[in-house]
Amino acid sequence: MSGWSEDITLCFLEAYQNEPCIWTSKDINHKNRQKVNDAWTRIGVILNKNVKELKIKKEILMATFRRHFKTKQDSIRSGAGADDIYKPIWLAYDLMESFLGPVYTSTNNINTERVRASNFRKAETRLLTELVTKYKYIIENKKTDAVTNKDKEAAWGKIASSFNATTSGTATRSSKTLKLKYEAIKKATKKQMSCHRQELYRTGGGPSNAPDFDDVEETQQLLALRMVKRTPLKRRFYKKPTSILVIDSSGILLQHLKSF
Repeated sequence: MSGWSEDITLCFLEAYQNEPCIWTSKDINHKNRQKVNDAWTRIGVILNKNVKELKIKKEILMATFRRHFKTKQDSIRSGAGADDIYKPIWLAYDLMESFLGPVYTSTNNINTERVRASNFRKAETRLLTELVTKYKYIIENKKTDAVTNKDKEAAWGKIASSFNATTSGTATRSSKTLKLKYEAIKKATKKQMSCHRQELYRTGGGPSNAPDFDDVEETQQLLALRMVKRTPLKRRFYKKPTSILVIDSSGILLQHLKSF
């Protein structure tokens, strides 16, 4: 990108550092889109550049910083001596590390400490569908306005509380985890229903060769909630055509008609 000298780049990073709502999730205004846009506008005024160009430059700088930062962290974790630790000589690294280093270090710690939750047991899956039944009119509401979304979050919070209270002694499930599991159940059930429906059409309503459902009770609950739409097989009955032969008095066929 033209017009970006070393001095301008460092000036940009200093202005960027002074707008933490852009680069750290801990800032109270980080999720406020208007506040973030205002911050970019202020930086643009300082450097006399448009926001689009600033964001492109930021991505270029961040890509380089992340590469150097990772290399340095890897050398530290390897147990290398102080003299052998990687020391970036890139002009913008020290300034960027001074305020972005803690952000990236915190993120890395969170990721390394994350533990995968255990798989859902059948009893847990059945319990989840039972609890969802109580709040089906809220959860399956097609509206997406703020009030409805808030009601849905509250409903999932209650489901999570009841679920964890009932399954005490096992892994604690968050409302987000339960919601993802619920969506997975619906998706799997719809797929199985589709297989059965296709088999019924293929066999004309006769015995189906489709695989059995994993949990009949669970499927029945989903059907009762109208979360999986059942499409009954419509059998078609055709009248057997009737032949009409038109012959003359001498027995010669004059016309062959078919009525339906």
